[in-house]
Amino acid sequence: MSWLTPQEQRPAPPRPPYIVSADRLAEIGRKLNSAQPVDSTAKRAIDYGRTFLAEAEHAPSLNKSFRAGRLADAADAVLRIADHQEHLRLRGGPKGPPSPTVVSAHLQRTYFQTQQLDYLLTQSGNRQVTSFPKRAREFYEYAIRAYERKDLIGAGENAKCAEEVICAPESVTQANAPATLPPERPRRAGAKSVS
Repeated sequence: MSWLTPQEQRPAPPRPPYIVSADRLAEIGRKLNSAQPVDSTAKRAIDYGRTFLAEAEHAPSLNKSFRAGRLADAADAVLRIADHQEHLRLRGGPKGPPSPTVVSAHLQRTYFQTQQLDYLLTQSGNRQVTSFPKRAREFYEYAIRAYERKDLIGAGENAKCAEEVICAPESVTQANAPATLPPERPRRAGAKSVS
């Protein structure tokens, strides 16, 4: 019997992140095809999303499900940039303007993430993401300027764009990382080996 009450018990572990379903790829494809870019930034993001999705759709046929999952994540991240651009155009997302405290914390996180992006770029092995550090810094600068003008919607949405730009190379880097096997389980003392 567990000493935790049913409310305190932990949920089942999540599905392994390396498993990507055809349904998820199709869902991202539908989103990309139905996306209406509001500006050139959103259009470029959607184009990147299509490229990453095409690579993800090809990876399962090569028995590289982990790679497919990470590339699907990259496609989804750049697709969200188009959503944030629309929120900027409409002057707000579905939840309205965020609080100054939330935006300030978001900007701090984004600053540190942009500092790590150059390293990720060297590890990614993908020429498609070479412009991403510059774009992330541009979005971060837009967010800072908006925050200084007390434009919390502009600051929040641009910080989100910077985070999505950062997320894509992270996912691409993981997709290009060499596959590793899980470590062997340690043997219990006195256990017999089965050979």
